[in-house]
Amino acid sequence: AGSDGRVILRVKGTTVALPCQYDFLAADRVLVLRPVTPLQSNATASFEVVLLSEARDCDGVRFEVATGGTVLAEFQVNQDVAITDGRILALCPRDNQQDFGRESACVVVFDRPANAASIVAANLNFAPAGGAVLNGTLELPLDTVGVPDGRVVQFRPQAALAASTDFDLTVTDGVTFGQDGTLDFRGRTPFATFSTVAPAAPTAVTLANPSVGFDDKINRSNVGTVVLRVTTPADAQAGDKVRARIYGGDITTSGTGDLRFLERTADVPGNGVQTIDVDFTGALGTAADPELDDGDVDFAAQLQRGSQYSTWIQQASSSQPRFDVTPPTLTAIGPPASTDGLDLRSDLEYVAVYGRASERLASATLADGVNPVLNMFASSSGGRFVMLPANLGRLLAPRPYTLTMTDAAGNLATATVAGNLVQRGVVTGTLTDTLTIEAYDEATLAPVANATVLVDPATPTVPATGQLVGTTDATGRAVFTALVPAQYTVTIVRAGYDLVTAYARQAAFMSLPLVSSTTSAATATMKGAVAFTPGAGVTAIVGNTAVADRSVSGVRTTNAAPNTIPDTAIVPNRLQCITGFAGTFEPTAAPEFSSHGAVMLGTTLLEPSPPGAPTAPGAESSASLALLPSAGQITTFASGYTWDLAAATGLDTSTLVGGKVKVRTTLSLFGFGGQALAGIGFATNPSGTNWSVTPSYSTTITAGLLGFSQALWSVVDAQDGAGRVSRTRELLAFPIIFPSSGPRPLPEITPPGGPITTAPAVTFVDGINAAATAESLAGFDVTAVDANGRRWRLLAADRDGVGGTDTVQFPDVVTAGAAGLAVGNWSVVVEGRLWFTVTGSTADDCVLGERVRLEVNYARGAATVFTVQ
Repeated sequence: AGSDGRVILRVKGTTVALPCQYDFLAADRVLVLRPVTPLQSNATASFEVVLLSEARDCDGVRFEVATGGTVLAEFQVNQDVAITDGRILALCPRDNQQDFGRESACVVVFDRPANAASIVAANLNFAPAGGAVLNGTLELPLDTVGVPDGRVVQFRPQAALAASTDFDLTVTDGVTFGQDGTLDFRGRTPFATFSTVAPAAPTAVTLANPSVGFDDKINRSNVGTVVLRVTTPADAQAGDKVRARIYGGDITTSGTGDLRFLERTADVPGNGVQTIDVDFTGALGTAADPELDDGDVDFAAQLQRGSQYSTWIQQASSSQPRFDVTPPTLTAIGPPASTDGLDLRSDLEYVAVYGRASERLASATLADGVNPVLNMFASSSGGRFVMLPANLGRLLAPRPYTLTMTDAAGNLATATVAGNLVQRGVVTGTLTDTLTIEAYDEATLAPVANATVLVDPATPTVPATGQLVGTTDATGRAVFTALVPAQYTVTIVRAGYDLVTAYARQAAFMSLPLVSSTTSAATATMKGAVAFTPGAGVTAIVGNTAVADRSVSGVRTTNAAPNTIPDTAIVPNRLQCITGFAGTFEPTAAPEFSSHGAVMLGTTLLEPSPPGAPTAPGAESSASLALLPSAGQITTFASGYTWDLAAATGLDTSTLVGGKVKVRTTLSLFGFGGQALAGIGFATNPSGTNWSVTPSYSTTITAGLLGFSQALWSVVDAQDGAGRVSRTRELLAFPIIFPSSGPRPLPEITPPGGPITTAPAVTFVDGINAAATAESLAGFDVTAVDANGRRWRLLAADRDGVGGTDTVQFPDVVTAGAAGLAVGNWSVVVEGRLWFTVTGSTADDCVLGERVRLEVNYARGAATVFTVQ
């Protein structure tokens, strides 16, 4: 944290550490402390560099430290301002050092910043005594907020230094400082000398016997027989000795940062490059009694020749060795899941099984006896994982599944996980004489017991005629028998929940969602931060497939807080595919966005990662989204298409929010309830109600999510000042745009003639027709809200052609003694939807959650007040 190190800077006579930036150079042998704020410059203040207790080297060996700390240096910041020349304060290697590693970098420290342009080989160089200047790179390695600091220079030789050779450091007064300062080196030429050791470092160290596919991983299968394979340098000699170490967590202590190492040696039998196997058999213990903590480890090796030792090397930077002898276990499936955590619930036609394991997984497979065996998409370091989606079709009973897991070290779980996939929101089956109704909580997908179920023949009448009444059991189900095969309207009423009605359906099984009347139990909240390069007028638009208001096509950050995601209501217990785009919005030309990012693709957009963790009802989800420059990764449909709002009769085009329509590109992802934001487009208004639409999308994000993707859409959304909405999606397959039938008439309600004394009938414009688009369904959501905020949602299928008006009758719940909405003013709104289907659905054979995921057309009329007495 800049002030909690074991080597600190402080004012003499105090114990408080001054915040510093810590830089480790020359293979971590040189530590540079640079104060975060300038030190006080006067004749009285003195400063100390102090080594505190508990400081250790990389082998875990503690330094010998006096009580209270050992003062390494004392100084004052009081040099006369008239002095402009610079001096060399310190070197690595030290002057006259005899055992310098042949692969090491050299460090020169000045007492003031040198001019970078003067740090060239002619003014500062290393060379064998009496020989040619070494080729290499001179670096100013320290950097603070993008500003290089010339006080520390590092030289990296182009090749390993010669063995057992004297080297000279030569400097000249060509090294300059400020306007008129030069290097005061007192004429010492060479300024310093040092000698190298004889042996060179090995060139590689790896695990010789890994499990297949798990390079450099020590697991249960090889812990007892570990062998490190070390590659010797070209000038290795017979009789040299290879020293190899495995560093890891000290299992004998409780401190998470406590390290220990295990060491073994092996003789080099001949000269030159060769691989030497260093046997650690038995050194690391057993799976039941290991010598190291589970976690990351490091392999290191050096060459010994007599009393001289080469520098150490570690495994390749692309490899992260790991020691792990604990098999993975499943911590949780979902949510939403059953109480025992093994039955995953979904309200979609496809489910992406997800959960948490005890550690990061390398792979997992899921088998349900129906789909091909499914593989894992990604796992996080904390063990969260998600599988590729499985097709559920229509489930009337749980479908068993088995899950096998292998952790990142190659350990297979000792037991296969067995659970069930449970589907909600299903309307299916051929009605003969038995009708089964299932009530479930929309947030948790758990069954709702003791709910009153009303079944009205065909379309309801007021007062009710032939109405059947039942109560759901512990499984959330109520069964009605001795029925005739006809249409029925089903209403579910339960205290603490909004009402729901499935209108005029002819199905044998209906699973219907109940939404809690308490907002905190029905929604969660997304907040968080978006990281991107700031700029004037640049903000971000963040999309989330779990957003509660399905009409929201991305939430935009503000100019005042461009990196802060505004609090946004989301559906609890759902996978969140969170994506974001930064730019100047709304765009009017390409490129439509300057940065893009997706949580499921990591910080580089190339790292498959689990989606945002499902959030509990009433809880907050903190999203952290990094956006990268999108140049060269945007696909724009240059031809575009025309969208005529004249067809959206009822929409007031003179009061469009923002003065224009919004253009977005979205993905329908299997296993996710909404649509994922995949890009930003723009529209221009050449004339009248016509809009010229230009969609675009992130090619990187769409490619990265291909395992979940079914469809890519261009979305045009228009909202007027009265809250009316017209939204249309066009299917995209670059460079082709498959046009839909365009905007539809809005389902405007015919106002009631006056107060009514019964459950109202609602008449509205019929602007949709399922038959207009192949493989599609259509329907209306008629929602009434009373003065207390309680809702009654009526789900009606569209079974006729477009045009004219439709009328739906809210059922009579009073006769059965059920508590409907409160009398008074009801605010009633109608939403029309047309959506694609996956497997030949009909109005009586569908999954309700697909209405949003595969939405093609959406239209919402203005809210109308009904006075119910």
